[in-house]
Amino acid sequence: MPLTAWIDDEKVLAPLVSDEDWEAWKNQRDIKISLACCKSSGFLRNSKLGTKHFVHKCKTGCNWKPETQEHLLAKSEIVKACLEAGYEADTEVSGLDWRADVLASKGKVKIAFEIQWSPQTLQLTQERQTKYKRDEIRGCWLFRKLPSSKASKELPMFELALNSNNKFVVHIPTQDINNKRSLSLENISLSEFIKSLLSKKIKFCESYVSIKEQITYLSFFSVKCSQCNKPYHVYMVQETFIVSKSLCGIDVNIPHYSNYGKKLCLDKPFVFASEIVNFARFISKENKNINMGEIKSRYKHNKWNNWLSFGCHWCDAILPYHPDYYNKCKTKHYSYLCTSMAYCIKGLKPSEQIFNKDLGGHWCYPKDENFCT
Repeated sequence: MPLTAWIDDEKVLAPLVSDEDWEAWKNQRDIKISLACCKSSGFLRNSKLGTKHFVHKCKTGCNWKPETQEHLLAKSEIVKACLEAGYEADTEVSGLDWRADVLASKGKVKIAFEIQWSPQTLQLTQERQTKYKRDEIRGCWLFRKLPSSKASKELPMFELALNSNNKFVVHIPTQDINNKRSLSLENISLSEFIKSLLSKKIKFCESYVSIKEQITYLSFFSVKCSQCNKPYHVYMVQETFIVSKSLCGIDVNIPHYSNYGKKLCLDKPFVFASEIVNFARFISKENKNINMGEIKSRYKHNKWNNWLSFGCHWCDAILPYHPDYYNKCKTKHYSYLCTSMAYCIKGLKPSEQIFNKDLGGHWCYPKDENFCT
């Protein structure tokens, strides 16, 4: 059902008509309505969701496909948001082999907004996007169900939902760098999303950048030296992940597994980051019950070159770099050792090495317009 028609030779966009004028037109018997899609006669109607629109008076050869009431409402909200953002906007705009739900334009910039309340494959979406690109039009897709969770600059896709108050909200998709599942930054109204996108408050960034300061937690526990048999303390960063926030408010989970697991070698610079090490040394000096040895480069005969490691507080022997040994210590730590103590580090500045990695592109929507890169 189209939103655009000609009434008494004047082009009318239904969402922009006042309730009073709309009701007056509905009660006017001699009104002449010509639908913009096919020039055939039509009449005015309100959907169950209250969206003003036009309907064909009788069957014609028009190739217009039926639309859901949700689709109509979304088109109505988008066109109004485009106008509020300072763009010219029209609905059901046709090209050579495409028809956009809403086409916004300002100068040479043209953006087509497409609502997909019914399922559409990723391949078909890409094919339709190619047609817009050919005609120098940017395409933005709003899906009830995304065909892919991967964020793409060339194919902007966002999840659209209708809440219990019959208001549309948009989920800006992000990607969990550990298990590749889709996450959501927050729910924002469809109108706010459109205006933010058109005013360049939302943009695609190739990677995540952390905020300058983080909060993390250290837990000290006791292990027994393999050389002198005396107990001493080491620390680990609590939880399975170090959770860091990006500039746009996303929780970026940096896996560290354990301080001794084989996979740690990828993340060792963060576990032994100078801020963490210095804080651990400070705690060790302040708390007489913690006997932490030196953290420094050590050489393991025939197996490792110099590598940063924990050492015994008493004899400086290297802590065995073996997952089984670590798991044994960890089990003891959680079962009966009472020397475990946790501390919070505020204002931790994370290592640049972690956050300059390519953690995946995402649509960035920071509150202060300080974008990731």
